[in-house]
Amino acid sequence: IPNLSLDAERGEGLYFVLSADDSYDRDQSYRMRIIEHPPGDGYVVEREPNDTADSAQRIGFDKPLRGYLHTPGDVDRFRLVIDDKEDDVDRQEDDEGEELAHLSPAIRTLVEEEGLDPQDLPEIVDPWESVPVKEAPEYVVQIRLMPLSEAHQLAMRWIPEDGEELEFRAADPEEGLVVCNELLEAGEYHVEVRSVDTEEGFRPRSFDYELQVINMAEKPELEVEPNDEMGLADRLVVGQSRTGFIAREGDVDFYAFIVGPDEAYVDGDEPVEDEEVDDDGEQAPDPWAAPETEAVRIQLEGNRLDLGFEVFDDEGGRVANVNRSGPGSDEETRIDLPHGLYYVAVSATSGAVCEPYRISVSYP
Repeated sequence: IPNLSLDAERGEGLYFVLSADDSYDRDQSYRMRIIEHPPGDGYVVEREPNDTADSAQRIGFDKPLRGYLHTPGDVDRFRLVIDDKEDDVDRQEDDEGEELAHLSPAIRTLVEEEGLDPQDLPEIVDPWESVPVKEAPEYVVQIRLMPLSEAHQLAMRWIPEDGEELEFRAADPEEGLVVCNELLEAGEYHVEVRSVDTEEGFRPRSFDYELQVINMAEKPELEVEPNDEMGLADRLVVGQSRTGFIAREGDVDFYAFIVGPDEAYVDGDEPVEDEEVDDDGEQAPDPWAAPETEAVRIQLEGNRLDLGFEVFDDEGGRVANVNRSGPGSDEETRIDLPHGLYYVAVSATSGAVCEPYRISVSYP
């Protein structure tokens, strides 16, 4: 019994049942010892009993957990507790903050720098105006269950306080399971691990699985769901990249990007990016004076799915459709686009997987 927790405060005891066929033989002796389980090097050890909601072992984001399945019917249950960290100070805005809250960040910066009265704003043009400012969630959680022995075919159940339960079953003893990118708020969430098929004659000798909880929200360039339509697109700044997941069948991720200057300006006072001069020493033309075009490179670093992307203009007209390389490959296109707002939509031909892709837009 490698991981039985001894908790005197809970009044739990140990019970050993020994049998020797039909009779007990005093000549056949045995020795029993209770020793402390060796600490994990970079991981937490599962503690029995933990087979019910009341006895569920608490887990967190700091270290993975390694556990045992002692019998074919053994069930291990764990609970993830997310505390409400809302700060009263964050909920209190001054009058000026409330007055500017409805403005986009670009226009708000312009107002503050120019000292303009929010009640008497001039006509301000913001290229990003139709793209929402999305606040990244605090918790986007993945639960990963990986086998550490070949004795079990694992199963995992995700049990939120409120919401739909999810159950996953491995197709073979080598397959891992994952609950992919669940947006979580304050509350308690349970995970149940068990075996759906155990090899005959199994005896527990070492760890059977590793369970890890990962907060993907700590990745700054992660997509912000929902973003499955143009009106919910994430902002993609030229020269930067975003990371996303096609985690369910039919998922589509939209990103918006701007070709040309992307700063807000007062109408009639359009900005020039950097004043340049040509070979004759004359000032280069204003990039806002005419619908100039830019050479744009769109790159999609894929995963094992057959990923592709489409490019749309701000009225929803399709500009490009790129899906040439096949499953597990990257996709790329170079295209000349007039200055303006565009959208790129990433999707898979079929299937879903909890593996990231990376999308970027740049000027080659």
